[in-house]
Amino acid sequence: MMRDGCASRASLTASGGAALGRVCAGFAAPEVAMTGAVVLDAGDVPEPYASLLNHTGHMTERLRLHHGEPVDLEVLDHQSDGDAYTRRILLRLRGSRRVAEFGVVRMDLSCMPPDVREMIVERRVPLGDILIAHDVMRRIEPRFFYRFDGGAGLARGAAGMSWDGAYGRVGTIFVEDQPAIELLEVVPARGG
Repeated sequence: MMRDGCASRASLTASGGAALGRVCAGFAAPEVAMTGAVVLDAGDVPEPYASLLNHTGHMTERLRLHHGEPVDLEVLDHQSDGDAYTRRILLRLRGSRRVAEFGVVRMDLSCMPPDVREMIVERRVPLGDILIAHDVMRRIEPRFFYRFDGGAGLARGAAGMSWDGAYGRVGTIFVEDQPAIELLEVVPARGG
């Protein structure tokens, strides 16, 4: 059961560039976040990236199905300010340890039940797996799609991530109809 009156800090920004800058704030300046990024219409994202990004499910599930193996969370860095929690992450394939996704996640922890909040800040399990396992009511809305032709500012510490030709999305996860989580999810270029 969610707490009433969750004070969400996730915002529904109006443009793809502003959304990318907002999600990455604290880890990269907006101009660095947009370096090499091109905002695309959903229909302009080629396969297999379209199937991996243009959906309303959790990336952990989609990546698991696509690659045929589970993904593990690697937190590159994180920031916390009261209920505002942000982290830069990699999701790695369990067997090969290849990078399956780079992400930046901004969330309002006041929107989460205490047990979910505790698991999130432990930084051991991917967010999607936590929300699914705890049956947290959620709705996922992809809002902007990108092609990255470089991304060094965001990639700091993301060993094994190929950015040239990578595709990504910025989306919002609504928890109990509150925009509780804003996230950037980038799938590396083929071979990355």
